[in-house]
Amino acid sequence: MIFFSISFVTLLLGALFFRFLGLRIDEIKTIPGQPFFRFPDLVSSLRWALSPALYLSILMTLSYASRQKFPVFFSVFCLLILSLAAVIGLTIGISRLRSLPAASIPKESAPVVHQPNRKGLILSGSGASMILLKEPQEIRGPRVVALPGQGLIYQEQPLGPNNTILPLPPLPYRNETTPLLASLTIDFSLSSRYLEDSFSGGIFSLIIYAGALTLLLVSLRFVLDIGSWPLASLFLGALAFRGILSLETFLNTSEVQDMLFSLTGNWLPRAYVSSAVFAALALLILLYTALAQAIKTGRPRNG
Repeated sequence: MIFFSISFVTLLLGALFFRFLGLRIDEIKTIPGQPFFRFPDLVSSLRWALSPALYLSILMTLSYASRQKFPVFFSVFCLLILSLAAVIGLTIGISRLRSLPAASIPKESAPVVHQPNRKGLILSGSGASMILLKEPQEIRGPRVVALPGQGLIYQEQPLGPNNTILPLPPLPYRNETTPLLASLTIDFSLSSRYLEDSFSGGIFSLIIYAGALTLLLVSLRFVLDIGSWPLASLFLGALAFRGILSLETFLNTSEVQDMLFSLTGNWLPRAYVSSAVFAALALLILLYTALAQAIKTGRPRNG
């Protein structure tokens, strides 16, 4: 579908631009004097942009197919093939880019602050202070944070779900992101990481995970057909897709995977547990869609 291709590329480039811009502005505000363009941040931004581009392009394409009255299962099949090919190709490409020497942070970079080769740089802002325990270039490395009214607190990873102490503020100290946007940013980042982690198990593992996830997303076509007002249907679809994004994060937590792995009697590999749940939900939704279509087609019309 041309519409999906244009939507996916446009959303991918837009998400890449805003993510890269946000990362560079945050780091430059924290430690001034850095060069604006850095290839590692570009690769990291491209990795993050994959998930929002996938979710939003599928949502927009399903909405377009619903308005144009395309056959349900034909549009679902075509969209599944296109989205799966885009996800697999980009995931493999991003993995290749991350393996390039230019994608790693150089150790001999130009000085960005005074005495750049010495550890223990102290930064302060908004009443809090932190001490970087590595070189100033590695501002996302381990640090010691001093908050007003509290003692020194060690923080190994300042950002992400593996943050050592979650109540501590991320870099920079002044967080101007709304809670809704922040939660979306984290969930999209986790979704992109799950795709990359599945590829670490081989191309077959990536196909299974990406295929199950995209099948679940494209199976939600019936949500876009519920209302007669396209904007209201699009809003319902956005809520459904937000639920799928939260479900993906929930199912990929270690505790949930351990529970599901034990419930399956250990016959299903742990790496495929979440994929099996996605596929099962998608098949149930497609079965419901088929039954609803059959009832709607076989219902006699009055007059």
